[in-house]
Amino acid sequence: MIIGMFADLHSNLPALEAMVEKFGTKIDLWMSAGDSVGLFPQVNETLSLLRHLNVHMVCGDHERFLISGDTMSWSYTGNQALQDQRKSITKENFNYLCSLPEKLDFNIDGLNIRLIHDATGVIRAGQEKYIVDLHELNVLHSGVDYLLAGHTHMAAMIYTQELIYLNPGSCGFPADARHRPGMLILDTKSCSHEFITFDFDLDVLRRAIIEYNYNSKLLNYLDNNFRWV
Repeated sequence: MIIGMFADLHSNLPALEAMVEKFGTKIDLWMSAGDSVGLFPQVNETLSLLRHLNVHMVCGDHERFLISGDTMSWSYTGNQALQDQRKSITKENFNYLCSLPEKLDFNIDGLNIRLIHDATGVIRAGQEKYIVDLHELNVLHSGVDYLLAGHTHMAAMIYTQELIYLNPGSCGFPADARHRPGMLILDTKSCSHEFITFDFDLDVLRRAIIEYNYNSKLLNYLDNNFRWV
């Protein structure tokens, strides 16, 4: 089976549309490691398309904060976007977010695959989220062959004695050295994977940010080649 896996979309509808248009015919099963909401404006359109595509998705920290109404102390821009999205999200999409699990386990072609937002199972903030303890991964995810996670916005591949940890980076709000949206394709028959970057129409996203009156820092991020300023 060919799995298309992505994370940290953050309501970037043009990026989602570009990714599906480019790779959709090659993918048997889509998976998302959460944080599909927040930051960019088009939350309803994004969630509706994800549901239409039957994407298997887990809950991230932005979903949690949108649902609970709590404050994200480390991100003013993130809080502002989530406040706006709480007002605009449809009841149907809100209920969908409430139904998302913390993790999903699959057995495909004899492989045990786990999908989770933060590899530790605890949503970590600040610099802590970039720390990976290999022993902890093995203990927390005993019996797992492939651990698919997001949260860091940075592509990563780690082999432990027990499992393979894969993080595709962010398809909607990239923050790693590639400065491009990313995803990965996992072939469960050949046990092979490929990290992929792609482009989308930045002008469409710029217009949406302006139209919805979202924080202008998001425009600066796009204009600065996906660098947060």
